[in-house]
Amino acid sequence: MGDHILLVTDGESDQGEDPVAAAGRIRSLGISVSAVGIRGEAGTALRELRAIARAGGGFWDLAEGRRLGRCLRRTLDKAAPGRRAVRLALVLDRSVSMHRRLDPAVAGIGELVPTLLEQRPGSRVALVVFPAAEGPGELLSYFTASAARVTAALETLRAQGATPTGPALGLAAALFGAG
Repeated sequence: MGDHILLVTDGESDQGEDPVAAAGRIRSLGISVSAVGIRGEAGTALRELRAIARAGGGFWDLAEGRRLGRCLRRTLDKAAPGRRAVRLALVLDRSVSMHRRLDPAVAGIGELVPTLLEQRPGSRVALVVFPAAEGPGELLSYFTASAARVTAALETLRAQGATPTGPALGLAAALFGAG
Protein backbone atom coordinates (compact mmCIF):
# COMPACT_ATOMS: atom_id res chain seq x y z
CA MET A 1 0.00 0.00 0.00
CA GLY A 2 1.45 3.38 -0.99
CA ASP A 3 1.33 6.42 1.28
CA HIS A 4 0.44 9.72 -0.36
CA ILE A 5 -0.54 13.25 0.59
CA LEU A 6 -2.59 15.20 -1.92
CA LEU A 7 -2.72 18.95 -1.26
CA VAL A 8 -5.61 20.98 -2.68
CA THR A 9 -4.83 24.69 -2.53
CA ASP A 10 -4.57 27.99 -4.34
CA GLY A 11 -0.83 27.96 -3.64
CA GLU A 12 -0.72 31.10 -1.55
CA SER A 13 0.98 29.85 1.62
CA ASP A 14 1.70 32.68 4.03
CA GLN A 15 2.33 31.29 7.51
CA GLY A 16 4.53 28.77 9.33
CA GLU A 17 7.04 26.31 7.92
CA ASP A 18 7.90 26.62 4.25
CA PRO A 19 5.66 24.08 2.46
CA VAL A 20 8.46 23.12 0.06
CA ALA A 21 10.77 22.25 2.96
CA ALA A 22 7.91 20.36 4.64
CA ALA A 23 7.24 18.35 1.45
CA GLY A 24 10.94 17.42 1.20
CA ARG A 25 11.04 16.31 4.83
CA ILE A 26 7.88 14.24 4.36
CA ARG A 27 9.25 12.61 1.20
CA SER A 28 12.34 11.51 3.15
CA LEU A 29 9.92 9.54 5.38
CA GLY A 30 8.62 7.56 2.39
CA ILE A 31 5.42 9.54 1.84
CA SER A 32 4.91 11.29 -1.51
CA VAL A 33 3.37 14.76 -1.65
CA SER A 34 1.44 15.95 -4.71
CA ALA A 35 -0.29 19.30 -5.13
CA VAL A 36 -3.33 20.34 -7.13
CA GLY A 37 -4.15 23.99 -7.48
CA ILE A 38 -7.43 25.58 -8.30
CA ARG A 39 -6.78 28.08 -11.05
CA GLY A 40 -6.41 31.59 -9.75
CA GLU A 41 -4.72 34.81 -10.67
CA ALA A 42 -1.26 34.56 -9.13
CA GLY A 43 1.82 33.22 -10.92
CA THR A 44 3.51 32.62 -7.56
CA ALA A 45 0.86 29.98 -6.83
CA LEU A 46 1.98 27.93 -9.81
CA ARG A 47 5.62 28.11 -8.73
CA GLU A 48 4.68 26.98 -5.21
CA LEU A 49 2.65 24.01 -6.48
CA ARG A 50 5.50 22.84 -8.71
CA ALA A 51 8.08 23.21 -5.96
CA ILE A 52 5.97 21.33 -3.38
CA ALA A 53 5.40 18.43 -5.76
CA ARG A 54 9.04 18.32 -6.86
CA ALA A 55 10.30 18.31 -3.26
CA GLY A 56 7.61 15.79 -2.24
CA GLY A 57 8.39 13.33 -5.01
CA GLY A 58 4.87 13.72 -6.35
CA PHE A 59 3.05 15.44 -9.15
CA TRP A 60 1.26 18.73 -9.58
CA ASP A 61 -1.56 20.01 -11.69
CA LEU A 62 -3.78 23.05 -12.01
CA ALA A 63 -7.51 22.87 -12.70
CA GLU A 64 -10.57 24.94 -13.26
CA GLY A 65 -13.02 24.44 -10.41
CA ARG A 66 -15.52 22.25 -12.22
CA ARG A 67 -12.76 19.96 -13.54
CA LEU A 68 -11.05 19.50 -10.20
CA GLY A 69 -12.34 15.97 -9.52
CA ARG A 70 -10.82 14.63 -12.75
CA CYS A 71 -7.62 16.54 -12.08
CA LEU A 72 -7.33 15.05 -8.57
CA ARG A 73 -7.82 11.51 -9.95
CA ARG A 74 -5.26 12.10 -12.71
CA THR A 75 -2.68 13.41 -10.23
CA LEU A 76 -3.22 10.48 -7.86
CA ASP A 77 -2.98 8.01 -10.75
CA LYS A 78 0.41 9.47 -11.67
CA ALA A 79 1.62 9.29 -8.06
CA ALA A 80 0.27 5.76 -7.53
CA PRO A 81 -0.05 4.03 -10.91
CA GLY A 82 -2.23 0.97 -11.31
CA ARG A 83 -5.05 -0.07 -9.06
CA ARG A 84 -3.17 -0.96 -5.89
CA ALA A 85 -4.51 0.21 -2.55
CA VAL A 86 -3.30 3.53 -1.15
CA ARG A 87 -3.43 5.45 2.08
CA LEU A 88 -4.27 8.96 0.96
CA ALA A 89 -4.31 12.01 3.19
CA LEU A 90 -6.21 14.81 1.49
CA VAL A 91 -5.07 18.22 2.74
CA LEU A 92 -7.56 20.96 1.87
CA ASP A 93 -6.79 24.66 2.07
CA ARG A 94 -9.80 26.53 3.43
CA SER A 95 -8.04 29.84 4.00
CA VAL A 96 -9.67 33.18 3.19
CA SER A 97 -7.87 33.27 -0.16
CA MET A 98 -9.82 30.09 -1.09
CA HIS A 99 -13.28 31.51 -0.36
CA ARG A 100 -14.36 31.53 -4.03
CA ARG A 101 -12.64 28.21 -4.70
CA LEU A 102 -13.75 26.23 -1.66
CA ASP A 103 -17.04 24.94 -3.12
CA PRO A 104 -15.34 23.57 -6.26
CA ALA A 105 -12.62 22.02 -4.06
CA VAL A 106 -15.22 20.29 -1.89
CA ALA A 107 -17.06 19.06 -5.00
CA GLY A 108 -13.81 17.74 -6.51
CA ILE A 109 -12.90 15.84 -3.36
CA GLY A 110 -16.47 14.56 -3.17
CA GLU A 111 -16.01 13.20 -6.70
CA LEU A 112 -12.54 11.70 -6.06
CA VAL A 113 -13.12 9.81 -2.81
CA PRO A 114 -15.92 7.39 -3.81
CA THR A 115 -14.21 6.63 -7.12
CA LEU A 116 -10.87 5.98 -5.42
CA LEU A 117 -12.37 3.68 -2.80
CA GLU A 118 -14.33 1.76 -5.44
CA GLN A 119 -11.48 1.37 -7.93
CA ARG A 120 -8.74 0.64 -5.40
CA PRO A 121 -10.09 -1.90 -2.87
CA GLY A 122 -8.37 -1.72 0.50
CA SER A 123 -7.60 1.99 0.16
CA ARG A 124 -8.11 4.41 3.04
CA VAL A 125 -8.63 8.18 2.93
CA ALA A 126 -8.03 10.79 5.63
CA LEU A 127 -9.03 14.46 5.48
CA VAL A 128 -7.11 17.38 6.97
CA VAL A 129 -8.23 20.99 6.51
CA PHE A 130 -6.30 24.14 7.25
CA PRO A 131 -6.27 26.52 8.92
CA ALA A 132 -8.07 25.43 12.07
CA ALA A 133 -9.70 27.60 14.71
CA GLU A 134 -6.76 26.62 16.93
CA GLY A 135 -3.54 25.51 15.30
CA PRO A 136 -2.42 25.07 11.72
CA GLY A 137 -4.84 22.33 10.72
CA GLU A 138 -7.65 20.07 11.80
CA LEU A 139 -8.20 16.36 11.25
CA LEU A 140 -11.78 15.92 10.01
CA SER A 141 -11.53 12.22 9.18
CA TYR A 142 -8.87 9.66 10.07
CA PHE A 143 -8.07 6.96 7.48
CA THR A 144 -11.34 5.33 6.48
CA ALA A 145 -12.84 3.28 3.68
CA SER A 146 -16.11 5.21 4.08
CA ALA A 147 -16.65 7.78 1.34
CA ALA A 148 -19.72 8.97 3.23
CA ARG A 149 -17.63 9.79 6.32
CA VAL A 150 -15.19 11.90 4.31
CA THR A 151 -17.82 13.71 2.25
CA ALA A 152 -19.95 14.41 5.34
CA ALA A 153 -16.94 16.07 6.97
CA LEU A 154 -16.76 18.46 4.00
CA GLU A 155 -20.34 19.71 4.26
CA THR A 156 -19.88 22.51 6.78
CA LEU A 157 -16.54 23.96 5.71
CA ARG A 158 -16.19 27.73 5.50
CA ALA A 159 -13.18 29.77 4.42
CA GLN A 160 -11.22 31.27 7.30
CA GLY A 161 -7.83 32.55 8.34
CA ALA A 162 -4.32 32.49 6.93
CA THR A 163 -2.59 29.75 4.94
CA PRO A 164 -0.20 27.59 7.04
CA THR A 165 0.44 25.02 4.28
CA GLY A 166 3.73 23.64 5.63
CA PRO A 167 2.42 22.92 9.14
CA ALA A 168 -0.75 21.35 7.67
CA LEU A 169 1.39 19.00 5.57
CA GLY A 170 3.24 18.07 8.75
CA LEU A 171 -0.06 17.27 10.47
CA ALA A 172 -1.01 15.00 7.56
CA ALA A 173 2.38 13.24 7.69
CA ALA A 174 1.83 12.49 11.38
CA LEU A 175 -1.26 10.47 10.43
CA PHE A 176 1.04 7.94 8.77
CA GLY A 177 3.03 7.59 11.98
CA ALA A 178 5.65 10.00 10.64
CA GLY A 179 6.22 13.69 10.92
